[in-house]
Amino acid sequence: MYTTFFDRFGQTVSSNSEKPALVFEGDQLSYAEVDEKSDLLARALFAKGIKKGNIVPILLERGVDAVVAMLGVLKSGAAMCNISIDYPLDRIDYICHDISAKFIIDAGFMERLDELPQMESEIEIGPSDPAVVVYTSGSTGYPKGVLLSHQTMNMSLADTLCGFTAEESFLLIASLSFIGGDHLCPFPVSGRANAPFGKRSYM
Repeated sequence: MYTTFFDRFGQTVSSNSEKPALVFEGDQLSYAEVDEKSDLLARALFAKGIKKGNIVPILLERGVDAVVAMLGVLKSGAAMCNISIDYPLDRIDYICHDISAKFIIDAGFMERLDELPQMESEIEIGPSDPAVVVYTSGSTGYPKGVLLSHQTMNMSLADTLCGFTAEESFLLIASLSFIGGDHLCPFPVSGRANAPFGKRSYM
């Protein structure tokens, strides 16, 4: 029985390290590469003072970097909050203020990832710890954040992966801002299946 998302993720990387994990247009990363790059991002977050329980906003186009960023945030013990790049600036500002964001992971952050200061830190992540914050549409007022725990992600994962085989892939065409545990989980823990992403034209 897996108690956290990363119990399952670690087992998947160990069993499928050199197999394709993420595929997007001309980019492809193996499970080992996804693990290594997300570790790098987590260490960069530690160096920036991110602590367990913080919420880190992610403002990225759909692609390989987006999943690496999500995993890196979770590895730091923080909760991720995906924000659509198509949101108006005032909505982005509102969400960042509402979650007390210290900074935003955007394309510039990912481009500088290899150059950013690094810091090691040991944390323990439990089933009840926060993992994802998803904001409502706000059509009747200000958007409200809904918090999902690692336990919720594991429950969604069990349902999502049921019946899939090693030859099948997952295709993401939803906006990243609507991603919760059931959307993220299959990509890094689906074992031998690839994880291609749909282009923005599918939105």
